[in-house]
Amino acid sequence: MPDKTIPRWEWRTFSKDLSEYRYIFDKYEPSSEFSSREIYLLGREQKVNCKIRNKLLDIKLPLQIDLELNLELWTLFSKENFPLAVNKIADLLQMLGQESMSFEREKYSIDEFLNEIVVKHPTLFLVDVIKNRKIYKIDGTRMEFSQAAYCGNKFHTMAIEDHDPEIVASYLKKFNLYHLENINYIKALQRIFFPLWHPPVFF
Repeated sequence: MPDKTIPRWEWRTFSKDLSEYRYIFDKYEPSSEFSSREIYLLGREQKVNCKIRNKLLDIKLPLQIDLELNLELWTLFSKENFPLAVNKIADLLQMLGQESMSFEREKYSIDEFLNEIVVKHPTLFLVDVIKNRKIYKIDGTRMEFSQAAYCGNKFHTMAIEDHDPEIVASYLKKFNLYHLENINYIKALQRIFFPLWHPPVFF
């Protein structure tokens, strides 16, 4: 089902260790703190952020890049319940820039979708990520400091998001973070899994 969420300008960075920046967030009380397992669908050239979280297929789309501020505008496109009908799966594959497949069912549960569609697809991969997140709301701006792991490899990520790009930019300047690379989750994972086609991995 399409989502009416207002798009947000995002800045995010990754590293094996961002502990030196914890002090920025330690002065604030987190609005939420939680762990989650998120299964990303990953192709070599895709730009769409597509993952399964809380038993929902979660799809985010990039809308715009502000080259001057070096920020990306993202919107939540939809959250789909399982089982997924084949027309939804065909649309998803097209959105991810993947070739369609023949379908043996009219609808697919989560396990059927992962094992019979994604795993068998020749150019689509599963990336199973465990996240331990701290979310902050500072004057309405969403910030995040998280530790995540895939296949036992741990890394940190920080993010700042707001509907107004100037507000994101002001926090980057205030916290002296502009020297760190802004890279979204999909690009970061592509660097890990497709190093021949993408810049070197971030750690």
